[in-house]
Order: sequence, then structure tokens, then C-alpha cells
Amino acid sequence: MSRLRNLSVVLNTLQHELLPTADRMQAIHSTRTVWYRGGWTWATWLPMKMQSRYLVQSFPRCYSKKLSQHQQLQEVIADELKFASKQQKQLEERINAQASISTLERKEIYKNLRRIAPLAKLSDTIEEKKQAINELEQLANEEKEMREIALEDRNKLMSEVNALEQEAIKELAVNDEADDSNAIIEIRAATGGLEAALFAADLFQMYKRYASHRNWKFEALSFHENEVGGFKEAIASIVGAGVFGEMKLESGVHRVQRVPITESDGRVHTSTATVAILPQPEEIDIVINKNDIKFDTFRAQGAGGQHVNTTDSAVRLTHIPTGMIVAVQEEKSQHRNKAKAIQILQAKLFDEQRQQNQTDRVHARRQQIGTGARSERIRTYNYQQDRITDHRINMSLYGIDDFLSGNESLNHLMSSLLEENRMKAIRNFLDDSKRRGSDSVK
Repeated sequence: MSRLRNLSVVLNTLQHELLPTADRMQAIHSTRTVWYRGGWTWATWLPMKMQSRYLVQSFPRCYSKKLSQHQQLQEVIADELKFASKQQKQLEERINAQASISTLERKEIYKNLRRIAPLAKLSDTIEEKKQAINELEQLANEEKEMREIALEDRNKLMSEVNALEQEAIKELAVNDEADDSNAIIEIRAATGGLEAALFAADLFQMYKRYASHRNWKFEALSFHENEVGGFKEAIASIVGAGVFGEMKLESGVHRVQRVPITESDGRVHTSTATVAILPQPEEIDIVINKNDIKFDTFRAQGAGGQHVNTTDSAVRLTHIPTGMIVAVQEEKSQHRNKAKAIQILQAKLFDEQRQQNQTDRVHARRQQIGTGARSERIRTYNYQQDRITDHRINMSLYGIDDFLSGNESLNHLMSSLLEENRMKAIRNFLDDSKRRGSDSVK
């Protein structure tokens, strides 16, 4: 798995041009921020035996274009952090100035404050440390007897600023407003008939157990069970801190290779099920006009007893503007089925709106969240080899029974996926900042 070791977009280029091949690898793992007259930048902090040959005190004028890319990146970070700090002050002023502010508006303001608070705090901390760096630089120039101590303290502060800027890039690149939301999980049998439905049921139980291990609340909202205990479709709500952010990368096509219980000749079959993870909004986030909903009732099908099968307790909602259809039949009460159907519809509408907003912001960059209808598999469960392989990061784990129990094995894979997703987001952010810099030069 690749790793960004530094925020600088020019470090590797400079190392390749300043050092011969024999010394390059020795120096590449010992990098830090250094100060040179006229500004601070990234350079190689060389081992002692190499300093006499390749001591980097300042960069020649011929590297000015490469250095400007890093300076542009710093400017992007600074602008974003200052904007967050400004937003925080404006929101706090609104809270303090309006005594008669509505509960709805107050809740929305606090939600935005929680979202931008980490960036605003980073902005203030970085500015304080940069001010201290300037003061120490001035002290080093004016007081010769204090020069060594001042420069040592300055270098320490510059390393801290480096770390804070890397943290800022992670916040700016990865932050998704929906990550703190609860989640709706939808699992559907795809190719493979009865075996696909059985696999969908296995996945449903896996996520239910995983939620239990994480102390999240798991509630089945809707499921259609077939005659062998498989699920044609299953929908559940998962409530807990940051559920959507941790589970969103489970969306996609899951493939199973095993001998079905219905197979008499012992042949291995390949079946698939789709998983979609949707952020579950608070009730205030999505307002559904009653006139936009077509409400139908019908008799429930499948297991459930005499009452369920002889009364019109099942509910079907059709959202006229979008054509979305939600059907729920699990409860004996028509009112409870209707409430669950509205909850699912809210999540679907919220996710559609969120994805559209993201598409507008990142110019139609491919999204990996909540689609559940991709043709390419994301993960294979091979029972003959007792192996689970996630094809997005080429990671294989062994022990399918343990994995399906929702224990540490599943948590390890999900954490690895999230880490890789964060690194991709950071690379995209760096690429975007470079493009913005190129456009400004033009």
C-alpha cells in the first residue's frame, strides 16, 4: 500500500537531481523541513558522512518553478483553514446574536460547527506556531549568543507545523459531512437464484453481528425471505457514532464461490449479492411533501401468521418526483410499516442529494458510496480455499467462518480499505491543488 511520506510535491524530484544513485536511497528516508533565507521549504536532511558533499543550505534559482508548486500547496491549505476559521466565527456570532433563533436553525448551526471545528483549531494552532517561528528567526539574527537555542526551537516548531499541515490535508481531503451519520444497509440477491439469496442472508447476519460487536444498534426494517431461508432483499438501520463513515466502503458486488446446499453433485457455483450503504439522515435533513407520495396498501406475503396474511398491513410508497418505490411488510401494524417505509425513503432521497452535491463539487469524480449496482465484484468469498479477497486493495484473509462472524477479521479489512481510501483522497487533493496552481499561472 502506497504512503504519502511528505506534503511536498517536489521532494522526490529534488532528491533525484541533487544526489547520485548510490546515495539516494540512504537520504530518502531521512527528510525534514529546513529553513533557508527567503522562506522555508522541504529538503533532505543528510546523514553526517554525506553532508560535506551534498549539504543543502538553499535551493538554486533553477528550482524556483518546482518550489512554487509546494508554495502553492501551502497557500491552498492556508486559504482553506482561514475560511474554516472565518466560518466558525460567523456561526458563533449567529448563535450569540439571535435570541429567538429556531430550534431547527440552532441544530443546523451546531452541526456545521462540529464539522469545521477541527479545521478552525488547526488554523489557529498553525498561525500561532508560524508567528513564533518568525520571532525566533528574528531573535537568531539579532542575538548571537541566543542563536543556537533559537534555531533549535525554531526547527522544532517547523516540524510541528509540518505535522499539522499533513493533518490539515487529511481533514480537507477526506472529510465527508455524511461520515458521522447513522446508516441504512440494503442487501439484495443478484445472480445465482436460491444460492444468491442464501448468500445475501449470510451477509445480512455478518453485518448484524459486526454491529453487535461495535455496540451499534441494528434494526431490521424490511426483508423478503424465500422458502430456504435466503433473502431476496433485506434492509436494516444501523445506529451508532460514525457508522456510515466506517461502513460506506462495503457497498458493491460481493461474490461467493461454494457448493450450494441444493447441489447434489458437489459442484462449485458462483453467486453474487449486492450491498449498498446509505447515510441515514436526521428527520430534519429531508422534508418529504405528502403530495409527492403515492400511498398503497396490500396483503403481506410469506411467513408471519394469519393476521399478516389476511389484512392490508403491508405498505408501498411511491415518490412521484423521482419514481422511487419502497415497500415494507414486516410489521402487523400498517402504521409501523408506513413509518419504516418513510424512513427508508428519506435515506434514499438524502443519498441521492448527497451524491449529486459531491458530483458537482468534484466534477463527476467516480463515487464508491451507496451505489450497490456496480457490475464489477469488490470481494470474493471462496469456501474451497477458505479465503476472502478484496479486489480493490488485493488483500486476502483466511477463515471465512470467523470473517462472517463479524469479528476482528472483518474489522481489519474494513480499516485497511478506509486507510487506502484516505490516501487516494489525499492524492486527489494534491493533484487538484497542483491543477489550481497551474491554472493560476496561465
